[in-house]
Amino acid sequence: GDLVHSVKAHCDNDESAYIYAVAADPTFERVWTSSEDSTVRGWATQEWSCLQVLRHPDTCWSVCVLPWGEGEDGCADGRGYVWSAHDSRRGEGDALTDFEDRAQQASERPVRNETARRLQ
Repeated sequence: GDLVHSVKAHCDNDESAYIYAVAADPTFERVWTSSEDSTVRGWATQEWSCLQVLRHPDTCWSVCVLPWGEGEDGCADGRGYVWSAHDSRRGEGDALTDFEDRAQQASERPVRNETARRLQ
């Protein structure tokens, strides 16, 4: 097939990070990418704009969209995370606070391009 669109998805301060996985929702209205910059990002396929950035505690190795619209990803901290747009499914208590604290700390670290290059 022919290339439809290309997006340099994970860029901050003119530095790009490796993208490890791409997943589309069943309607192809959104595409999700996971990256070494410790984020999963949601993209609107109409204009290819970033709709959401989900910060994680470490490199995000995988991402998938479940048939009912929730997503999950695998992170280098040894955990898998399920995320949802529905407030009724939101995590609570110490587990959520711990995740948010570790994700905040990760956002303050530089991207580890050398680590990713050694893994290739």
